[in-house]
Amino acid sequence: MVQVIEGKDRARHAGLFETLFRARYETFVVNRRWSLPARNGLEIDQYDTDQAVYFSISTSKDICRVRFV
Repeated sequence: MVQVIEGKDRARHAGLFETLFRARYETFVVNRRWSLPARNGLEIDQYDTDQAVYFSISTSKDICRVRFV
């Protein structure tokens, strides 16, 4: 399934965004050891605004999530 979600709809898609931010934390902060803003195991930065657009492509297992700013 392909979903296009605007940042302003984050509350409506809370589970999807939590998965996205947690995956970014695991990928960049834990695995790559980048120094990024993170809290409670979530990586959320200044580009995660109401104007950002997110694409989510998934099947029974998450495949890809992309943010456009």
